[in-house]
Amino acid sequence: MGALLLIGFALSRVFAQPALGLFAVRATSPRAGLLFTEGEPVDVRAHVIGAAARMSVEYAVKEAEGPWQNTGSVVVTPGPDGTGEAPLPLELPGRGLYALALAARDGGQRVTNETSVAVVFPPAPPGAQSKWGLFYIPIAVLDATHPDAPAEVARNIRLLGASWARYNFWTQTYGKVTVTEGDPPTGTADFARAASEIAALRQEGVSILGEVAQMPQVLSSRPEATDQVGDAGPLWCRVKPRDYGLWDQMLEKLAAKFADEIQVWEILNEADIPNAYWSGTAAEFAEFVDHTSAALRRGNPRPRIASGRSSTSVSHRGSPASARSSSGRATSRWRSSRRTPRRPRTEPSVCSAAPPR
Repeated sequence: MGALLLIGFALSRVFAQPALGLFAVRATSPRAGLLFTEGEPVDVRAHVIGAAARMSVEYAVKEAEGPWQNTGSVVVTPGPDGTGEAPLPLELPGRGLYALALAARDGGQRVTNETSVAVVFPPAPPGAQSKWGLFYIPIAVLDATHPDAPAEVARNIRLLGASWARYNFWTQTYGKVTVTEGDPPTGTADFARAASEIAALRQEGVSILGEVAQMPQVLSSRPEATDQVGDAGPLWCRVKPRDYGLWDQMLEKLAAKFADEIQVWEILNEADIPNAYWSGTAAEFAEFVDHTSAALRRGNPRPRIASGRSSTSVSHRGSPASARSSSGRATSRWRSSRRTPRRPRTEPSVCSAAPPR
């Protein structure tokens, strides 16, 4: 449970700043995400904004899964611009996740802020065969308006000990996708956002499993369908493309663009859940896998390519789990997530081990 809390904390940092002129207090640090390794100073500061006078900031810090806690206060003297900060003597006892609450008063106005601080063991160097990775990076933490967000998220992933991460190509992460109508039509995508975020992950030594996860609206066969299902997004992003010629063009360019960074690709995931991450038929799914895997291989012939795992031990009747792709040699077979005895593998599973560099 502690590990799950720590992962959730490290990958859910919000980068929004208080509005100008608004009195507020928050915790800041030179360390991204208030994430530290054991043995280094825990440099966390109480930072006030919009303050009119010298004030006391109270703090309370408590171990998330233990009895340890500490309270105290620091004095902050704001400058002419109303901002100021002071170091917090937290004196954390060691590794763990800690809840930190701050409170400040300026005249009759009282403001509070709650966040988390984490101390982790220094991670081992990333390993190409490591089974420890992150299968999902919430897109909200990769804030396109925050220039340091990709580097901060990548560093936190590495500090958590992950050697690899799955990078999902959602509708947002393809970048700007445009179609020029004609005979035949042509399409372009800039992949700018993905390039920045993938570069940050590789800079930290994190290997990448790329997932073709969603369909851009401009390429969708049902661009007007906006039905939402859970976290799967609108229907238009969960169906086949309107024109496989356009889709194949984009996927070929995608694989070529990241030929040095991505050596393992996954085509969708949990497509057997009815009307969720895939809303087409089983036959359409097989066709989608055929086209997508072939296009990826034209862009880069080296990677391993797999269609995603099913979500249940027994596949839904008529679901993509029961479909067979004609390009079976190009992708791994669809596999159930039910655990059954297997012979020892001579090489790592595509989706359970780190992608090769």
